[in-house]
Amino acid sequence: MAAPDTSMRTAPVDSSAAENSAASPYASVVARRQSHRSLLFVAGLLVIAIAAWGCMQIAFAANADDRIAVITDSEGATQRIPLSENGSYPVETALGTNVVAIENGEVHMDSADCPGHDCINQGAIGSAGEIIVCLPHKLIVSIEGGTDEGASAIDTVAS
Repeated sequence: MAAPDTSMRTAPVDSSAAENSAASPYASVVARRQSHRSLLFVAGLLVIAIAAWGCMQIAFAANADDRIAVITDSEGATQRIPLSENGSYPVETALGTNVVAIENGEVHMDSADCPGHDCINQGAIGSAGEIIVCLPHKLIVSIEGGTDEGASAIDTVAS
């Protein structure tokens, strides 16, 4: 028997390793491009969000300037105060005393000497058509002016 010839033997060639080494530079380029696209997408969304926020701030600031708080007491006296004027406004009648406060474009009942304090618990209002009522003192605080789509839709239906 003849001895086998071992001089010609070589290690087997792994074809998958050769494919992976050729594909890895391409894969890293694709990954970099995808990360750049993701960053550009996020940056674009951020720019759009900031622009929308700025437009809303401008719109609300313009809307606050033309809204008016109308305070009507039990005797029929009426005060009209722009929501752009922060301050406290006492209203004294024979039925009692209320203090209406305007802060940052909203109106709320700061204090009242009526029982229950439902007018205080109603919270702040700032849109056209909203009201605060102090029933024991027969005091009504309402908002007029501005552009409030919800109130316009209700007025349209009521008409």
